[in-house]
Amino acid sequence: MDISPQDAEQSLAAIATANQESQTRRGYRKAAPYIIGWGVTWAIGYAGTSALSPSQSNKLWLALILIMICFSGVIMRWQSGHKLGWGRLVLFTVAPSAALILLVNLIVNIFDIHSATTIAALFILIVAAAYAVTGLRYGRRYTQLGVALALLTALGLWLVPPPLKIIVLLVDAACLLLVGLWFRSA
Repeated sequence: MDISPQDAEQSLAAIATANQESQTRRGYRKAAPYIIGWGVTWAIGYAGTSALSPSQSNKLWLALILIMICFSGVIMRWQSGHKLGWGRLVLFTVAPSAALILLVNLIVNIFDIHSATTIAALFILIVAAAYAVTGLRYGRRYTQLGVALALLTALGLWLVPPPLKIIVLLVDAACLLLVGLWFRSA
């Protein structure tokens, strides 16, 4: 049976497309535990922020971030079959977290922001932008997550009365949890 050059080219293109889609879905499944973990972290952190004093809230967030960094390192090492070295784990877990915290603190200090809700919204919007940009390379679901977080935060903070703004932050945490489950099903 002879195959024409056009049929062969179409078959190879279909195989390449299927391979790319398979890699993207595998990437979503690998990202799911991190997104779910951060959703849980945000839910606990924002609930604690509304119930605790600022000093206690800061300590809670520090503990949660450290726990999440360790959790991320363990998951990364497990997903790599224990082939990923500790130096790379630090590079992929501690460095991005430290950079994000530094960026938020820099913006907060430059613009003299004092509202905990505004700081939380700023943090979420930076994370949303990072997800949206990540989607350009790793798949549209990341972009959809980034847009959803940005819209939920912006609309919620604009429409919800001040005493209820914590609900917006908890909705963002729920968004991460749901999207993490969506990624798992990819």
